Amino acid sequence: MGHPPRIAVALAVVFAGLLGRAAIDKILALRAGPESVALWAQLQSIVDLVIGVTMAGVGQGLTVLVAQATAEGVQRQLMRAALASGLAVSAVAALVLALGSGPLSTWVSAGVVAPGLIAFAAAAGCAAVVPGLLTAYWLGRARRDRILWLNTATMLTMAGAAYFAAPDAIAQGVLAAQAVTALVASAGLYAWLRRPVGVGGTGAEVTRLRRYLVAGLSIGILSPVAMLIARSTLAGALSWDEAGIVQALWRSSEWVTAIAAGMLWMVALPRFSASWGSERFVPELARVASVALSVSALLLLLLWVNQAAVLETLYDKRFTIPDRTAALFLFGDWLRIGSWVFLYALFAMQRSGSIAVGELLSIPSYAVLLISYRDGLGVERAGLLYCVSYAAYFAFNAATVLRAGSRSAGS
Repeated sequence: MGHPPRIAVALAVVFAGLLGRAAIDKILALRAGPESVALWAQLQSIVDLVIGVTMAGVGQGLTVLVAQATAEGVQRQLMRAALASGLAVSAVAALVLALGSGPLSTWVSAGVVAPGLIAFAAAAGCAAVVPGLLTAYWLGRARRDRILWLNTATMLTMAGAAYFAAPDAIAQGVLAAQAVTALVASAGLYAWLRRPVGVGGTGAEVTRLRRYLVAGLSIGILSPVAMLIARSTLAGALSWDEAGIVQALWRSSEWVTAIAAGMLWMVALPRFSASWGSERFVPELARVASVALSVSALLLLLLWVNQAAVLETLYDKRFTIPDRTAALFLFGDWLRIGSWVFLYALFAMQRSGSIAVGELLSIPSYAVLLISYRDGLGVERAGLLYCVSYAAYFAFNAATVLRAGSRSAGS
């Protein structure tokens, strides 16, 4: 999936994020217990929603189109267009969440998280759009080293804020640290964009970039909102403690899923983009799929065998889950990784409509299933429904890509 140095840097970027999130979760678990882990995850979903409406669409498109452009003037033109579109969309999302923070507090946390903190999380997500798009631009330019430095600085700042913050203000400290690092990155980006550069493009590239807005609105809104609903449903049917334990298992499996997502985004997406429309695309897709599915299966199996020790290490002894239940959630994660292989192929193919439709079958369908089977809902049933959702998502993405790929090969 790439040359070893590129893979090494991509892995380092992923691990920087994982270590930072793990450090924050560990501090929360030791100071406040499982409930605080679940509530912090709810706040993170607010941040993810605001930044996701940009990064899941325009951000992916920026990477694809910058990788395909050769002139620096065109690349900068794309960056400016991405900033204008992304900040506008994310600002609207942040404003809507801030205005509705009162009802949202009751909905996502039964009033435990203050409305002001939800509004603060939305603002932090809006600020994070700039470094997010900068990362997408650098990926298109194959500057993974710069992505590593930015991600490491951000995570160190956030983890440090969590460590030094007062016990009842950890979330506020982490969100403030994220916003500050974003503002510093914004200042540097502003100075860079003011420098003179060569002639830009015809505007066709910007039009192609804006087509990704549909995918961003679909994934960026549906997934975080659906995850908020899923956690709230679990907490309502079980408890916030049990929802926190399920969240801890998801965080633990992120050591596999985030590595897979990072490698697909940083290594496979540029390769898919370069090979789409040629005879190299299908073999490249098959190679990526075989590596991603086989390696992730092995890593998830190792995690399942050692899940009790992993949860205790990352959190504490209160975080336990039955082996059978853990197996269901981890198998769902394997299906999730498989669906991502074909999702990134769809991004390279610029199939934003198919991406938007398919997104309904992932976390949104999981939230619907949890609500539908809420009576008598247990953690094991929640794991089974998780598998069902991602099996459908996997099948849809794979069928869409393979059908389009066969048509392209035949034309």
